[in-house]
Amino acid sequence: MRKKLVHLICTIAIVFAIISSGCVAPPKETASAKPAAGTGTSAAAGINATCTTETMSYVTEETPFQTGTTAYTTYQAIPAVTPTPEEYVQIYGKTQTFAYNKTAFSFDLKNPPMLIEFTVWPTNNTGTIVIDSRSGGHSDQTVAYSYFSPDSWYQITIRNKTTGDIVLQDGFQNGYSQQADNRTLKLLTRGNFLIELGGNRVTASTNVSVKRSGNIVNMSG
Repeated sequence: MRKKLVHLICTIAIVFAIISSGCVAPPKETASAKPAAGTGTSAAAGINATCTTETMSYVTEETPFQTGTTAYTTYQAIPAVTPTPEEYVQIYGKTQTFAYNKTAFSFDLKNPPMLIEFTVWPTNNTGTIVIDSRSGGHSDQTVAYSYFSPDSWYQITIRNKTTGDIVLQDGFQNGYSQQADNRTLKLLTRGNFLIELGGNRVTASTNVSVKRSGNIVNMSG
């Protein structure tokens, strides 16, 4: 009986010592040890979440860095660039009357095109004709007429100055168009050219222009 009493007192003393210590050291994690769901135990470390631990002194606690509104770099949209129109220079301009004759000039075209604009005033055949009514009670009628003379023509011929080969040829009548005003020819070939103007029974105004860039040496002129 006395031995049982001593054993009971020792047991009570051990329990009291455990309670006064505040927490039991966590058991070592083993592969077979799995925490029961809802017990508040960390599955990764096997630590009872109800126990408090001391803060390690390897780090220093600080206030989080205060950041303002994030700044973004803004970019201004680049407007579409409108191509600057090419500047053209008139290299020849003359109004002439032709009667089976020609004039000519040359130009070394380094940056095509060359624009040849012309308007012609042909000789008109005019007159009147009488139309016989050939019916009783009606008098004859006189009708005026006017048309381009078949002998009135104008021709522009552009040749290679060295070889004489024709590069472009066009004009008014004589196998060409009967449009008399505001015609434009465009020479797209680079080279040194001889431009011939000729015609008959016609007055023609001819203007020739080229790009300033690449063709006109004196850029200020």
